[in-house]
Amino acid sequence: MIYLKSFTYKTMGWTLTKVDFNRQSLVVGQNATGKTKLLESISTIINTILMKDINWKGMSYFTAQLEFDGDMSLQYDINFSAGKIVEEKLVNVITNQILVSRNNQTCLFYDEDGINLPENSTALTAKLDIVKYREAASVMQWAQTTRSITFSLLHIDKFNQMRLGNISMEDMYEALDDDERKLICRYMNDLHYHLNNIQEINLDENIKYIVVEEEGVDIFPNFYLSNGMYRVLYILFYMLYISKQNVKCIMVDDLGEGLDYDRSTNLGKIVFQFCAEHAIQLIATSNDNFLMNVVPLNNWIVLKRKTTIVEAISITSHKTLFDKFMKTGLRNFDIISTDFIERNK
Repeated sequence: MIYLKSFTYKTMGWTLTKVDFNRQSLVVGQNATGKTKLLESISTIINTILMKDINWKGMSYFTAQLEFDGDMSLQYDINFSAGKIVEEKLVNVITNQILVSRNNQTCLFYDEDGINLPENSTALTAKLDIVKYREAASVMQWAQTTRSITFSLLHIDKFNQMRLGNISMEDMYEALDDDERKLICRYMNDLHYHLNNIQEINLDENIKYIVVEEEGVDIFPNFYLSNGMYRVLYILFYMLYISKQNVKCIMVDDLGEGLDYDRSTNLGKIVFQFCAEHAIQLIATSNDNFLMNVVPLNNWIVLKRKTTIVEAISITSHKTLFDKFMKTGLRNFDIISTDFIERNK
């Protein structure tokens, strides 16, 4: 399994100390502590590796440590300045071997030195041989198999039926089989939406939409759903869809946003359990205290900001603190709603 173990970034006026991830992680913290910025920074390094949607602003430095099926641990560093890649390095953490080292446009790539690269192209793409350059190819594979979605932005504009998501619900529906569609129905019923059926209606070859049949109610199209119900239905489709696309990591911003207590907690349980069962790393952010109270503290990452420095606090980095809190009998949410961390760190 490809697994993002840790991440660090430094941009103009903003620094995140090392954050340690689990296979399933919930990133929490007060507003403006950098939860969304963390996911955006990981997306920046992914898009840079894949050379798409590049957004380099000012000076930025990123470090990601990746583990692969327990037999490989790699650290990848990249530094941007004035819209150019000025430094890049790939290191085998286990052997401490420098595999790729790049300064400006000159690069050492495994056993070949003096390679000249375009200033806006990563060294990982210098040579694409998945056998000879396994480590570089593995970093590329991690980037290719990571997805990001913002739960709070999932809705349909009811005036023009525009889908605000990475992929339309209709396309995901067509990629799933009948058993998978029935599983989504069961999940929706577990969340007290009481659906009897989900199907696709095709008016012609260009117009199609999802309709749901709710118990005691006539069928109605997905663009008539409430925003909360639409978000839940979309994320369930999305989870099953990506599990068929060889996705190894999903980042979900604002998970559970706008849902009531029962649906927020139960959706969280479904998403976390589904990712665990399908060997998908999950990195979710949330300010929802309902969700926080059902996700074990072992999976928490608490962000604390002081001026421009953001510190990541987890059981990996502060085990004694977390062990002490677990003995208090308080709710999970109380670790951030009180001054417990400040008094015991």
